[in-house]
Amino acid sequence: MIKKIFICLFLVLQGFTSFSKTILPAQLFANWLSPKTNEWKFCFTDNYAIAEGKFWNYRLKSQKKNKLVLVLSYQKMERELFITLIDQNTIRIGNNFQSQAVYTKKYNEQPDFGNYERRGFQLPVIKPGSVHLRGVLNGYDRQKSGYQFISLNVNGLLDEEQQSYPIKVDSLGRFELNFVLDNPQEVMLKYGDMLAGFYAVPGHRQMIAINTGIKAPGSFEEFLAFIGRRQDLLFMGQDALLNSEMNNFYPRIMKLMEPGVNKDKQGTLDQDSYKKYQLQKQKRMLNSLLTYSQLHHSSKKFSQYFKQFITYQIADDLLRYSWLNGSKYLSKDYLAFLKTLKINEQINVITTNYISVLRELSRGINLMSYKITAPSSATVIVKARALGYQLTPRQEELARKAVVIAKGLDTIFIQQEIEGIKDELLVRALYAGAKSAIDKQKEDNIIRFNQEFGITARSFAGKLLKAQVVFATITDKGGLSSRELSKAVAEIGSATLVSVLVRHNQSEVSKNSEDFPLSTNVLSAMAANTEQLLEKLVEKYKGKVVYVDFWAPWCGPCMGQMSSSHELKKELDGLDVVFLYLGVNCSEESWSKTIKENNITGEHYLLSKDEFTLLSGRFQIGGIPRYMLVDKQGKIVDENAKLPSQKMELLKEINVLVN
Repeated sequence: MIKKIFICLFLVLQGFTSFSKTILPAQLFANWLSPKTNEWKFCFTDNYAIAEGKFWNYRLKSQKKNKLVLVLSYQKMERELFITLIDQNTIRIGNNFQSQAVYTKKYNEQPDFGNYERRGFQLPVIKPGSVHLRGVLNGYDRQKSGYQFISLNVNGLLDEEQQSYPIKVDSLGRFELNFVLDNPQEVMLKYGDMLAGFYAVPGHRQMIAINTGIKAPGSFEEFLAFIGRRQDLLFMGQDALLNSEMNNFYPRIMKLMEPGVNKDKQGTLDQDSYKKYQLQKQKRMLNSLLTYSQLHHSSKKFSQYFKQFITYQIADDLLRYSWLNGSKYLSKDYLAFLKTLKINEQINVITTNYISVLRELSRGINLMSYKITAPSSATVIVKARALGYQLTPRQEELARKAVVIAKGLDTIFIQQEIEGIKDELLVRALYAGAKSAIDKQKEDNIIRFNQEFGITARSFAGKLLKAQVVFATITDKGGLSSRELSKAVAEIGSATLVSVLVRHNQSEVSKNSEDFPLSTNVLSAMAANTEQLLEKLVEKYKGKVVYVDFWAPWCGPCMGQMSSSHELKKELDGLDVVFLYLGVNCSEESWSKTIKENNITGEHYLLSKDEFTLLSGRFQIGGIPRYMLVDKQGKIVDENAKLPSQKMELLKEINVLVN
């Protein structure tokens, strides 16, 4: 019986494989467009045919001179395709040879399905370069769609925030963009309420066609169903085969990832049970990848990418268990899975899941329990001096009596009642000194944590982590001087990472050297019909400090900050401070309903799709909630302001602006 099953399975696999190994004329391997509508209609590779938005296996039924008959197979469907080869750039396709339509290779960029696609990813993977993207939104109607801008979101190699590029779409749905990437990665196009993902590689030219006729998901259940379907996308240019393979496989892997189930299990299972669930899921996903790759003769890049994608998606989910369960510390046994990862191999960078794992590891102090001791007053004074605070002998005497470290060590405050301390400079100095001392302990503990799992200063992952810290410092300080930058990058040990940091520093210095009043910032980004928005943002609030909140009713973290925002308003009552809430990516009905039901008092404005796309590009809003501070003169003083829940720090910043 077992032998019969094996023979049947072998015959099935042989039959399946025969579809994939048919040899077609090389001129057919391309994406073919309708010259009338400029839309992608067909694509042929040595493995697949793409037609009617579906991936088909095929076999050659007959060929006579320049006429071919292909039998396409998709699940249980079969159909015949009659093809006439006219010349290198023109073919005819139809259901018979008498009724055929003409299709052409219209663009110079042809899909590269040759040896390049068959090789794996080449080292070094981190190789900054420009990507040239061209595309078309099939079925785009500017009047009906309600937008003329789309956005491309790119993940930073060293930055926690996404880079957002607004792109204008012409009346025919065409768009074009050059953007810089530091490493190959998954990027996301947002058009209207929809998303389209694809893979981009530095230095490459890529083209994409998107069918806009798909309804956007309106609920989490609809979203799960949406990501479980193959997106209606066609690719040409470099990496066309890889993107086509990825687009075809994503629904399978997303189904196995069980995003809805995973969300529930993260909050209900204990550590050991959740880890067991994740590792079993990883095994199923890797087995599915192996089976799919063998049946479809997938490219090496495809197999490399999804192996890393799966491995680090599971690792990321396992690490996130901590903060999704109230920052619960993870046991050493739970974290032992980290030792199975080849975490110092550069090939890992081909998926942003690896970068996410490194970011979680950089917060190692929040994953395992480490002892942190309250710094002495003497240590606090030394740290304050190191930060540039000049204290008098009298101030130091008061400081020795006044330092109080709150429970948890994350909130440091000074007892101003002792000896009647009213010296605001002294309070700031002691706060900064105490925080610096505690942060140093945290940093040392993170280093010890990472060393346990093979991440040292000289390892690849260690260099990346160090570069991420320097990147954040550059951002926080608005750029470093040449001397500061040289000192900061001295121990990174990677010329490529240093070049990324130098470029970022130049960008920050350039941005902060110019005087950008809010009216100019927004006006330069907005179309002419957004003057009403500018008036609301600037003229109405002149002479007041504005705290801007980008939010949406469906955004859990946004709504989670609203109670803190309410408390902040109470603290600032009577001062010249305005809370401006900018609603994004939501209907007017849900927006107004949420404001009323949650009693969100303040100034409100609902941004259009184009307004938010352009503002996202100007201020690099990769996600919400996002907060900004505007001074009384209408200048943005903080594009990434503190959260309402960071009340003490935020109050200090606002009070400085008010006074």
